[in-house]
Amino acid sequence: MAASAVSRLVHRAKTAYWSGSDRSRDIQIRRAARPGTWLYIAFLCVAALATDYLSVHPKLFLFFAALMFVQSLVRGLLVYLPRRSFSRTPKWENAVSFAVLAAALTWGSFLAVTLLLYGFSAGPSLLLLVCTVGTTTGVITAYSPNLILLTADLILLLTPATLVFLYISGPLGKSFAAVTVLFFAFLLWQGRLLNNAHKRRTRTLRLLAQRRKELEERVADRTAELSWAKELAESANRAKGDFLAKMSHEIRTPMHGVLGMTALALENENPAETKACLEDIQTSGECLLQIINDILDLSRMEAKKLFMEQQPFLIKDCIDRSLRVLYLKAREKSLAVHIHISPELSEEMVGDTLRLQQILINLIHNAIKFTDEGSITIAACREAMMGDPLIHVTIEDTGCGIPEDKRRQIFEAFAQADGSSARKFGGTGLGLTISGQLALLMGGRIWVEGNASGGSTFHVTLPQNEVARQSEGRVAHA
Repeated sequence: MAASAVSRLVHRAKTAYWSGSDRSRDIQIRRAARPGTWLYIAFLCVAALATDYLSVHPKLFLFFAALMFVQSLVRGLLVYLPRRSFSRTPKWENAVSFAVLAAALTWGSFLAVTLLLYGFSAGPSLLLLVCTVGTTTGVITAYSPNLILLTADLILLLTPATLVFLYISGPLGKSFAAVTVLFFAFLLWQGRLLNNAHKRRTRTLRLLAQRRKELEERVADRTAELSWAKELAESANRAKGDFLAKMSHEIRTPMHGVLGMTALALENENPAETKACLEDIQTSGECLLQIINDILDLSRMEAKKLFMEQQPFLIKDCIDRSLRVLYLKAREKSLAVHIHISPELSEEMVGDTLRLQQILINLIHNAIKFTDEGSITIAACREAMMGDPLIHVTIEDTGCGIPEDKRRQIFEAFAQADGSSARKFGGTGLGLTISGQLALLMGGRIWVEGNASGGSTFHVTLPQNEVARQSEGRVAHA
C-alpha cells in the first residue's frame, strides 16, 4: 500500500512537472543554476579552513567532499555545455533535476551529520547552518519558475536537519525544528509568489511575441498589397499611355482622310472623281464617328451613367440588322456566313435592342477582320441556368485564333491581345471592352473559347426573364 501511494505521488509530481515545462522556464533555471554549481564545494573549502572538521573527521569530510565534487562536475557539464549538445527532451531535464536534487540531499545529509557530531553551538554546525540559510534563499530565486523542483529541493535540503532537531530532546531542539518548518513554509510562500510572477511574465512575453508576429504578418500582407497595387497602377498608366498614343493615331488617320479628300474635291472639276472623294470623306467621317462613340460609351460606363432601354424585339431581326451592316466586308474577303437561330426564339423579347446590336456588330466585325478565309457562323438558342431562361448567341470564325493566356486580357480596357494586331488590322481595341461592359449591364456575360480546328468562338448570354422584369418595373414606375 505504501509503495503504491509513493508511486502515485511520484507520478503526480512528474505530471505536474512536465505539464508546466516551457522553454523560458528551462532557460531561466539553466542560467540560474550556473552560479551555484560550485557553491557547495566553496562551502566545504571554507569549512575545512575555518574549522577542525577535516582534522577530526577526515574520512567523513572527504566522503561528502567527493560526493559534492562529482555532483558539481555533472551539474557543470549539464548547464555550461552548449544547449545543442542535448536535445530538448525530458531526458535532459531529468538529468538537470536529478543533479540538483542529489546536491541538495547530499548537503542536507552533511548538515544533519554535522549537527549530530558537534551539536547546535559548535563552530562547524553554526557555519554550515549559515551556509544552508544562504543556499535556500538562493534556491527560491533560481528554481521558482518550477515550483515542483523548488519544493523537492527545499525538502531534501531541510528535512535531515529538522529530523535531527526533533531527535535531540529538549525545548531547544523542538524550537529549532519549529523554526525550520516555519522557515520552510516562508520559503515556499516566497517561491509561489515568484512562480506566479514568472508565469505572468511568460504570458506577457508570449502575448507580445504573438502580437509582434501578427503585426509582422499584417505588415507583410500590407506591403504585398501595396506592391501589387503599385504594379497594377504602373501597368494601368503604361496601358493608358499606349492607348492614348494609339488613339491619337486612330483619330488623325480619318481626319487626314477627310481633309485630304476635301481638298481634292474642291480642286477637282470632274463630277465622278468629286463623288469618289466625297464617298471617301464619308467613310473617314464614319470611322472617326465610331471612334468618338466608343470613347464616349466607355467614359459613360466608367461613370455609371449608361442606362439600358427596354423595348420588344426579335433576336432574328437583331442579328439580321447587325450582319447587314457588315455583309459587304465579308463578301469582299469571300467569307461564307451561316446563321442558325433556334425556333424557340421566334417570340418577342424585351431588352435594349440597340445595345445588343452593338455587341453583335463588334463581335461579327472582329470575326470578319481576323478571318482571311473560311466561314463565320452565327447561332442563337435558348438555355436554362438554375431555372432561368437565357439567350445564348455564339459567333464562330476560322481565323487566326486567340492564345489561351490572352483570352481574358482582350476584354480589359486599354489592353489588346497583341499590340501588332492594331498595326496590321487597325482598330482601337475598345470594341470587346465595351461589349463586355454592355453585357454585364444587361445582366449577362461574354467569354471566348478556342476551336480545335483554329479560330475562336465568342459566347454571349443574356437572362431573358430578368430583362423582362426590369422592363415591367420601369413601365409600372412610369
